[in-house]
Amino acid sequence: MKTSNEVKIQFVRECPGLICDRPEKSLEYWENSITSAPWFSSEREQMIVLILNAKLRTVAHSIVSIGSISECMCHPRDVFRPAIAMNAYAIAIMHNHPSGDASPSAADVRVTKNLKEAASMLQISFIDHIIVGSSHTETPFFSFKEAGLI
Repeated sequence: MKTSNEVKIQFVRECPGLICDRPEKSLEYWENSITSAPWFSSEREQMIVLILNAKLRTVAHSIVSIGSISECMCHPRDVFRPAIAMNAYAIAIMHNHPSGDASPSAADVRVTKNLKEAASMLQISFIDHIIVGSSHTETPFFSFKEAGLI
């Protein structure tokens, strides 16, 4: 009996090496690369993982989840699978809130805690979880790093 050693990774897109060492830089990446993608809809929550090298430059991004108007599912295995395959030094997670309010939900806090634990075990730096709200609000994004939660 033959066994296959192939691993299937879907939706990994190699990208230019933009430095994402601050939430504003990650937000710039989101606005330039994610919102222009044909699959993106601002009316649904969508989560991506930015795969970063040791200089915190983007190597690729991968879609983790496309959800509904108020939630999207996130499991650490779906976040770290492309990160491991792409030999990531670090990752950042980003997702949007269609309501425009970037405040984190209890589920967002729980997911961040789980991802932080998984990243520690895998020895991959988890630099931030950024929630993208509306650019027309006083706070267009929320950074777990800036809030001291990572």
